[in-house]
Amino acid sequence: SNITTKWSSSMDHTFYNINMVEQTKTEKAKAIMNMIIHLKTQPATVETKKTIQSLQQEMGELIQDGA
Repeated sequence: SNITTKWSSSMDHTFYNINMVEQTKTEKAKAIMNMIIHLKTQPATVETKKTIQSLQQEMGELIQDGA
């Protein structure tokens, strides 16, 4: 089958782009949370604590960008 997409206006395209950005942010947030959870189940070392702090900072920046 041959599928084509036709934009009825530039507003549709803008909405699509915003939707994709939000979806990407959501996926990134989920990935960061999964990494943090994984690290918290590991034995606590200076390195894991630093990595968790770094990931939490990245999550904070991601949230601020979305606000």
